[in-house]
Amino acid sequence: EEPHKIRAAFRLACVSSFVLTFIMDFLIPMPMFFSHYVFSKGFFTAWVVISFIWVFCSSFVSTALPIWEVRGFFAEFFREVAGDLGVKR
Repeated sequence: EEPHKIRAAFRLACVSSFVLTFIMDFLIPMPMFFSHYVFSKGFFTAWVVISFIWVFCSSFVSTALPIWEVRGFFAEFFREVAGDLGVKR
């Protein structure tokens, strides 16, 4: 890749991570905390369920996407290893 494209992608990743961290850690929870409102059981349950769904989806994406991106490399690697071991195709 070209260095300026890599720098631009890095800058985008840094800004995106800062913005998402700010939103998820401060912008959403702080108004809820400072309101001193006691949330209903239903609202709290929904909040926890949505949080768990978010965590599981982000865990899946951050695990599955890198594996998916290198699938061609793994296929070629295992073909090479099988060839070195004398396994017939």
